Amino acid sequence: MNADISVEHPFIRVPYECILQTFRVGKKTVEKEISSLYTQLNGLKTKKGISKDQLLNTLDGYLRKIEALKIKLNEYRDEELKLYAKLNKRLTHLKKVESSATAEKSNQINYHRIRLDRIIVDYLLRQGFYECATQLVDESNIEDFVDIDIFLTANKIVLSLEARSCTEALAWCATNKSKLTKNKSNLEFKLRIQEFLELVKQNMYQEAIGYAKKYFPIYSEEHLHEIQEAMLMLAIGKTSLDKAQTMMSDDRWNDLIELFKFENFQLYSFTAEPMMNIILQSGLAVMKTQLCEDTDMHLDECPICSTDEFQKIIEDLPYAHNQHSSLVCHISGEIMDEHNPPNMLPNGYAYSERALLEMAGKDDGNITCPQTGEVYKVKELRKVYIC
Repeated sequence: MNADISVEHPFIRVPYECILQTFRVGKKTVEKEISSLYTQLNGLKTKKGISKDQLLNTLDGYLRKIEALKIKLNEYRDEELKLYAKLNKRLTHLKKVESSATAEKSNQINYHRIRLDRIIVDYLLRQGFYECATQLVDESNIEDFVDIDIFLTANKIVLSLEARSCTEALAWCATNKSKLTKNKSNLEFKLRIQEFLELVKQNMYQEAIGYAKKYFPIYSEEHLHEIQEAMLMLAIGKTSLDKAQTMMSDDRWNDLIELFKFENFQLYSFTAEPMMNIILQSGLAVMKTQLCEDTDMHLDECPICSTDEFQKIIEDLPYAHNQHSSLVCHISGEIMDEHNPPNMLPNGYAYSERALLEMAGKDDGNITCPQTGEVYKVKELRKVYIC
């Protein structure tokens, strides 16, 4: 159980990051509005020839702005309270099963049921099956244990990028600018380059030059070479040159979508891989052996051998380190030990005694080797002793 909790870092970290994000947005809003009010009030002090009615109308306008700011702050507060409640529920959920020795069986069963539903929802959301994920969340009543709203928000930005628009993605970058800067993200720069290239594609050269003057200088120190490559498109445009083909390719939009997904996961401390893959890899890693790659030695009882999807998952996993080897019968898939010892046929192949005797009982005492097809009698078997 403790091993299960050790991989639940995103489960706690995500709502915590959401709280920080809400706080940052609220803080930025307050600072901006207060600064604006101070500037206007200072300007009012030095303004001459203003009548009493004009002064009152101006002050009424300031009061309305303050009331609007108060409403915004209340919205931020309510959002933070919801996130705190969600975080508290998740912590309470984990504490119930913190130790398998003290946790009640009913709590363990409930924990594993909710955990399985969470893992499935996470996988569905990452694959784009939002309706299925939402339905499972509603049926399982696990709204506070999943972060479906983050994926739905991200999906809107992905759809806008697929529609060849950077507007929503740039707005997302502006909202999360401080955290993206801390993560050394270059997403905003890539989006600016893409908007510039789209202007060039439409032969809007003057607009492209104006856009470059406005946005590129702040990136020139770190990304000068990429800026120069983009500016080169003003000269060569849509040509058959490899560089032009690469810079003007629509495949760049797919790269932007993947980069946005990566930055979004990193921003909220999601794992890069679905949690389902991580847990499957952890389990399959202890079962992977050299025989798993030998199609002639596959066993139907082995999860790795019998499932093509698992074969893809284990491709990059190391082999399991087993200090004590076990002999497995190729016929029955059972372990061969002192209770079910290995027996060798005259052709040198060995199988479990139980499987061979069962085969002989079904075929008038005949044993057919599954590897070669040769037929032998029970009396020809020889026990194998392993030191």
